[in-house]
Amino acid sequence: MNSRKIAVVTGGSSGLGSALIDALKNDYFVVNISRSAATNADANIAADLTVEAGRLNAVNEIKNKFGRIDLLVNNAGIGAYGTFEELAMEEIRRLFEIDLFAPIEMTRILMPELQKTSGTVINIASMAAKIHVPAMGGYCAVKAAFAMFSETLRVEAGIKGVRVITVYPGRVNTGFSSRAIKYREVPNTPDNSGVSPHDFAASVIKTLKNPRRKRLFFPWWYRPGAWLVKLLLEEYYNRKNIQYWKLNDK
Repeated sequence: MNSRKIAVVTGGSSGLGSALIDALKNDYFVVNISRSAATNADANIAADLTVEAGRLNAVNEIKNKFGRIDLLVNNAGIGAYGTFEELAMEEIRRLFEIDLFAPIEMTRILMPELQKTSGTVINIASMAAKIHVPAMGGYCAVKAAFAMFSETLRVEAGIKGVRVITVYPGRVNTGFSSRAIKYREVPNTPDNSGVSPHDFAASVIKTLKNPRRKRLFFPWWYRPGAWLVKLLLEEYYNRKNIQYWKLNDK
């Protein structure tokens, strides 16, 4: 049993998750859940979140070892590069297991514990939930579903005293592309964006500490940029993506 506030971060062994662990450690005892250990976490639970048994075992271990939870960060996820014609169905199912079903199931099971502490859920969605990206349709689809789950959960959980924050990161330098399901090479990966994951984590903490904030777009200019594309530049955006991903070459 731990007297400090407990934060649980999924997928904290690298990328955004690792940066979030660093940012949370000042205020929380941070538990990482992933297949690989996070060296900066206070505790690690090894689990394969792509399978139901792995998720349930992880949740039970949290309850038994720590006795409380104040913050759940649903961060674990994987990307996918390929058209819907190229993506194998088993890969699409894997994408939905880790990026959608795992956070839904963990949130559902841990919700009673979060209610006891008037806790918070932070869901790491993506700007891919807000604007289509050709050759990333599978990822866009799963993140759009996850974002709508999170936005709806905010209302339902809020009635019971649990806060929900939805985060929409854009291109951040995390090594995301190297870990993605890959049927196509990425012409210009997020790892070349120059946007630091620690800057991202600092923005998440700032949002967490402001009780009026419901969501975060990072960097901020992605939000108006997505609307601009949809309202005025969609055909140009589509043409550039066809060239960018060489969709006419196969």
